[in-house]
Amino acid sequence: MAPKECTLHPRSMLDSMNALKNQEEFCDITIVASQDEVKVHKFVLIAASEYFRAMFSSDTKEAKSGIVSFPDTPGDIVKQCINFIYSGKADFSLDCITDFIKASDIFCLHNLTDLYVEFLSENVTMDNVEEMLSVARVYHKEVLKTSIQIFFRDNLKAFIESENLQSLPKDDFLYLLSLVHNWGKEYEMLKWNAIVSWVKEEFCERKYAFLDLFYTIDISFLPRQFIKDHVIQDQLVSESVEVMFKICNTVLDEKPSKLPLVPTEKSTGIISCDKGTKLVYRYSLIEEEWSVFTRLPEGIATNVLDIVEYKGIVYVTTGNAILSFNGMG
Repeated sequence: MAPKECTLHPRSMLDSMNALKNQEEFCDITIVASQDEVKVHKFVLIAASEYFRAMFSSDTKEAKSGIVSFPDTPGDIVKQCINFIYSGKADFSLDCITDFIKASDIFCLHNLTDLYVEFLSENVTMDNVEEMLSVARVYHKEVLKTSIQIFFRDNLKAFIESENLQSLPKDDFLYLLSLVHNWGKEYEMLKWNAIVSWVKEEFCERKYAFLDLFYTIDISFLPRQFIKDHVIQDQLVSESVEVMFKICNTVLDEKPSKLPLVPTEKSTGIISCDKGTKLVYRYSLIEEEWSVFTRLPEGIATNVLDIVEYKGIVYVTTGNAILSFNGMG
């Protein structure tokens, strides 16, 4: 005969242990946080948390003294964690919510962390979405990630136009851009505008992040006219060989069987060298066509390692030299 289970027993046990804590009966550990002290039971902490289990399973000062101090953690946060261990319940507020999540994660109270995250996922707003982005990125919580994506489906444009965008650190901004994925051309254009706005707000410090941010954009979604009028005309693109290379190789309908390389000055296209015909071609994103730029001398074309254009002059790197050639005029 299968044993019967009393579903009330777990709750009754928690209530009994909580009562013992509140009455400070049989307590053998003192938790100290800020100016607060809480008397607790070692076996309860060990049963509830891998963090405390590790602490009391070795020859630590806490195991010897029976005193566990958290000088850098506010007392109300530690008390909330202890109360959850003894009751399975938690009070929720958006105030200092990330501090509560950090503490519950450190204490390995995974169920409490999940409760906090579930609460956050139901309360994403324009005022706290920056904080939510950081939490979702650091703790890899899918339910919060999904809620943020839903929020930005309706509010991405407003967020980009707000002051909140400029205060995002790079890692959180990258995470936001990665969430907006395969949503179509309108969202990819918004991402471009957001990247340009964010970088240029503090250009000297943020320009080095441009390449990483740009790679979150799916160029295939961007309309050709938008690329012509906005993307390739921007200083951030004209100064980035890698970005122009990616743009050209994405928008070209037919890529020649040559080696495409990117000009470094007025980057509105790419150049490439056909080693068979010894011709250097230029592709213009403005005109959307290839044209012959110059012809390389005999013996040079087959040894080309790299080729760039600067101020109308092609510079060719071969095995042992860098040579320059003017266009055909």
